[in-house]
Amino acid sequence: MRVLEAAIARERERLEGRQEALRAQLAAGDPAPVLTAVAAEAARVEAEESQLEAALAPEAEVAEETGLCNQIRGTVQARIEAAEREVERVLADAAALAAIGEGAACPTCRQTLTADHLAAIAADAGIEAERARAEAREFRARLAAIDEELARLGERRLLFERVRRDLVSIRRERALLEGRRRELEQRRNERTAVAEECAALARRLEAGDFAPDELVRLAAAIARRDARAPEAARYAEVEAGAAALEAEGVVAAYRDALALREAREEAARRRAYAEAALGAVEERLGARQAEARERREQLAAIAAAVDRLASLETSLAEAGERAAAAERERVRLEVEQARNAERLAAITAERERLLGLERRQQYLGEVQRWLGAHLVPAIAEIEEEVFERIRFRFEGLFADWFARLVEADDLEARVDETFSPMLRSGEYDLDLDLDSLSGGERTSLALAYRLALNTMVREEAGMGRESLLVLDEPTDGFSSGQLNRLRDILGETGCDQTVIVSHEQELEGVADRVYGVSKERGVSTVTPR
Repeated sequence: MRVLEAAIARERERLEGRQEALRAQLAAGDPAPVLTAVAAEAARVEAEESQLEAALAPEAEVAEETGLCNQIRGTVQARIEAAEREVERVLADAAALAAIGEGAACPTCRQTLTADHLAAIAADAGIEAERARAEAREFRARLAAIDEELARLGERRLLFERVRRDLVSIRRERALLEGRRRELEQRRNERTAVAEECAALARRLEAGDFAPDELVRLAAAIARRDARAPEAARYAEVEAGAAALEAEGVVAAYRDALALREAREEAARRRAYAEAALGAVEERLGARQAEARERREQLAAIAAAVDRLASLETSLAEAGERAAAAERERVRLEVEQARNAERLAAITAERERLLGLERRQQYLGEVQRWLGAHLVPAIAEIEEEVFERIRFRFEGLFADWFARLVEADDLEARVDETFSPMLRSGEYDLDLDLDSLSGGERTSLALAYRLALNTMVREEAGMGRESLLVLDEPTDGFSSGQLNRLRDILGETGCDQTVIVSHEQELEGVADRVYGVSKERGVSTVTPR
């Protein structure tokens, strides 16, 4: 009981010390005014961030314009260099002919060079060189305009770079303010919790509501002490009687008799188990002896059958030898007869073959003359017409689908006589180098060409039913608008099934069914979504 009273006093001292510490924390100051100022500054920074992000919105469009200008500049520069090389070639050819002089043979037409001929060649060379120079001047003017546009775009890109640096700084400042705000809110919440805890401690100390377990245990200990006094007296009397019996040896004799009875019961159980096991062994032994007698009788019958079989095999072997000799003689006679018949048939066949070859030669000569005069020209004309029809149909599909896929109105796709894809800029009226296209433009060009080719193969081969189209990563660099247009184009291909393998999640809206493929520990798993 003294221990419980001391524990109650220590709990009171601990609660009073905690109350003093909480009061000291509350005296440190209220963070609410600072939190209000930080929230206002964060709102200002967020507004400035929104303005900078809006200023960066046209950056992608400017980058695309820059790439297109660089692509066109490379093509124009190549045309200028080609025109300059043409001027040099024309003048060099004219100078070489002039150096040959009159009376010599022209290396081109093999005619004798005259003064008029040389003058005409010089005049034509001057006209051709001037035409090439004019073309070079025209392309230089285009190049200057493109350089001016690139300079303007470069200035805008520098402006975007400064805006991006300002945006990074603003975002860093906003992150610092956000951290400061969270810190102040935490301090405010902690201050509120401290105030509530301090008030609760004051109420407990005033009401004496602490150490309830110790108070209950103290009251129970006092009650038990008073209630157990008679039991303690009776327990002392029982302990004295047990000690007297132990001294007389009565307890030890009882324990020995109990152990002897248990030993006799265990011996009886073991004897009954042994007798049962012995009976089971005798039954199994009798069954095994009867089975052994039956097996000996079966073995004797098998030995007699083996002797009879050996005798029959000997007789069969002798009869087989006689039959084999007769069969060999029959086969020899049949082989000889077959050889004679084959020789006669070969002679007859050779005669018929020679006659047939003669008739075939006459027929093939007539067919060859007819083919050369009538069929071959007709096939060539039909093939040219069909090929041009196919190319026209293919070019129409290719140009239409490319124009719908690519996000540029001034690019025109077509194919040449060998079905090679070509691209022309409507704005600058010149052919573009395919290697200078952007990633999205190359993907659009390749996908439109592949879809047009697949459609033409199916139409010309007559595969109008149960068609299948497989596309592997066909939308690299596509925007969301291009993905939406792709759905319409795939519907126009006429394929019953189209399988698209892609990492683009936006393509899931194009497909009727979506399957995910995951790989773990070298094992791929396909899961429908």
